[in-house]
Parts: sequence; structure tokens; C-alpha cells
Amino acid sequence: GGFGDWLLGQDEVIIRDAIVTWQDEVRNAPALKFTGVSARMVNGGVTHQIGFIATPPADIAAPIDVRAELRGASLLNMGEWTGSVYARMASGNVAAWGAYLPIPVVVKTGMGGAQAWVDFEGMNITGSVADVQLVDVSTKLKADLPPLQLENLNGRLSYRERASGFNFSGQNLDFTLANSKTNVPEADYFFQYSLASEKQAASGELLASALDMEAVRLVADALPLDAAHRKRLDQFSPKGRAENIAIKWSGDLLAGYLHLLA
Repeated sequence: GGFGDWLLGQDEVIIRDAIVTWQDEVRNAPALKFTGVSARMVNGGVTHQIGFIATPPADIAAPIDVRAELRGASLLNMGEWTGSVYARMASGNVAAWGAYLPIPVVVKTGMGGAQAWVDFEGMNITGSVADVQLVDVSTKLKADLPPLQLENLNGRLSYRERASGFNFSGQNLDFTLANSKTNVPEADYFFQYSLASEKQAASGELLASALDMEAVRLVADALPLDAAHRKRLDQFSPKGRAENIAIKWSGDLLAGYLHLLA
């Protein structure tokens, strides 16, 4: 409420060459000072269009460009807000932004450039797309998993939540595993996972234009698989490279249905 809601009630707000300090008391993050801030906000009832450019501290990122289309009535009820946000940085420390933004995965290290489109409902991210060119990446796909460590990561990553699970995809994706130095050439991936329910077992689908089987085995500990599936994958010890692959399963991944597309 207060000053924030007053701003939302203005037809248009323009800021030029300002200094802004971001103090996030919800996440208890260190204060973040932006310089050279130029912004424009256009309000129409409960709809708000915002765009700004700003320069964060040099150890965080180069100048950033952010655009947003939001829908909400009051800052007192952020849980009822919805919207889409676009952000771009030519270079920066991706991991550092985790203290301030609700990034879907835990990123411990990662340097480079990125642009992202994010959809949210309330305090939850419902979908995201990111074009990345990163080096020295260490990330956790789930909080209780070991980190996935990559020397580099390039391509487009997409994530979307569903009521019964999630979808993840990668387009023109190539990366190098940090520990084994295994390079996985550019390929497209789609992964869909559905949670188990009272009526059916957990199920999933994996599509890939190409799949390096040895790389899958090497990163299995960092993937969201249960212990039994990881053990079977290690015992199976797949090697080689398959192309135009589709894998569907219900319950036991490795006992599931496998079909290679022409």
C-alpha cells in the first residue's frame, strides 16, 4: 500500500537517470544499488506496463534491460498478481541473482549472458524461457540433489509447471561436463514428467534429436530420478549416441517403452 499503490494509481510515471536501492526484506538479501536508472510505467486500472534499464554493481551484471506486463490491484496483495517479465543482460553473474529472484532451479555458479521470459501467478513462476551463453555452471535441478556441473552451457532452456508435474525443454543446446570434459554437441530435448497419483504411477516422456548415452549416465546423480532408476542406469552403463529418440515410461523408467523414431 502507501506510496507503492499511489504509483500504481498514476496514468504514467517516468524516471530518468536515477539511483535506486533494492532492499528485499522478504528474502533478507543484501541491498542492491542500481545507477543510471531510466524507467517508464503506464497504468490502466489493474494492468501495468513497465520498462526500465539500469546498471547494477559490476560484480553482479552489465547493464540490464527489463520489460513487464503485470496485472494486480495493490502491492498489499502480491499473491493475487499475475504477469510476464522479460529481462536481458549481456554478461553477469547468474548465481548472484538467486538471492533476489525466484529462479526455478538452484544456481550456485554461472557467468555469462542471458535473456529470459518469465510468467508468474502470485509468488510462483509458472513458466520460463531463457537463452543462455554461460561458463562455469553449477546448478541443482532439485534442492536435495547433487549439483550438475558444466564447463559451458549454450542454447534455449524452457520450463513450465503443470498441475500434475512439469515440462522441460532445450533447443539448440550444447554443453560440456566439468568433471569428465565430455562435450555434448548441439541437440534439441523435451522432457515431461507426471507425478504419481492414487490412480496411476509416475510417468514421463523424453524426446531428443540426439542423445549421448554416456553423458546421461555420468550426470544421473544430478537428475530428478529416484535411487532405483539411478542404480539401474549405472548397471546398464549405456554408451554411444542415439538420434531421433523417444522414450516413454510409466513406473520403472528402464523397464518402460522405448521407441526409436525413423
